[in-house]
Amino acid sequence: MLNFRPHTYDQLSRLPRAHFESELVEYVKTFFAREHEELGATASLEICQRILNNAESLGFQQQKSIFYFVSMTYMLGTRCFDDPQIEWLGAHLKNEFTQESTRISRAWSHCLDYIEKTAGDENQLLIAALIRAKHTALSDVPDSSKQDFNIQLLDFLQWLYPEKVAYQTKESLSDLIKHASLVAQHHLMDTGKGIGLLSSIMLFLGSFVHEDPLYPWLGKILCDNFATPESKIQNLFFATQNYIEIALRDDVQAGADDE
Repeated sequence: MLNFRPHTYDQLSRLPRAHFESELVEYVKTFFAREHEELGATASLEICQRILNNAESLGFQQQKSIFYFVSMTYMLGTRCFDDPQIEWLGAHLKNEFTQESTRISRAWSHCLDYIEKTAGDENQLLIAALIRAKHTALSDVPDSSKQDFNIQLLDFLQWLYPEKVAYQTKESLSDLIKHASLVAQHHLMDTGKGIGLLSSIMLFLGSFVHEDPLYPWLGKILCDNFATPESKIQNLFFATQNYIEIALRDDVQAGADDE
């Protein structure tokens, strides 16, 4: 009989989970190739581990459900189930009075409807919004020092991505700006263009993008304690422009590959 030490039992108990985590990484590598390549294998594994923990905390145990949850997370953000911009998703996923298969099915169906209405069948709506953002100068972003800042910012967001704004309520948009203001204040960039810039980014990438491991470049800029508020805002703007350029290039390439 083999003589297993206590730590050996612990390693064996982790084998099935570790194998499933590897399967999730391969799934991401296949269906979210750009994100996997940008983040790298180590970060992809860590994100899949986080997503798996989130799924389990929501009561999802079936592998099929978790694969759907991974897809929603990569499309909508790692805290999509808490995002007030898409509160319907959390309502589906957290409904403890409904069976797991029904919860994930309803969430996935609603998610596809949301993406169709905000991104378009072939991402044409998203691409148009990204092009508008790409051609936007930092000087175009509403300034929080102006008296009618909230009205200007709502109009700006409406112009920038009308389809996403149309899918939300006035209350959720107001909450988005308040949330962006708090995040900007926390990172000492709630002056000038900071709140407007963060609000715009959150509209595209989710309300918790500032702490989302899917976008590590953003968190790195916000947490740079040696940068002045002005340089943080400029660095964030230029990094976002670079991200948009890459996203547009990949969308154009994907369209060419499909032809």
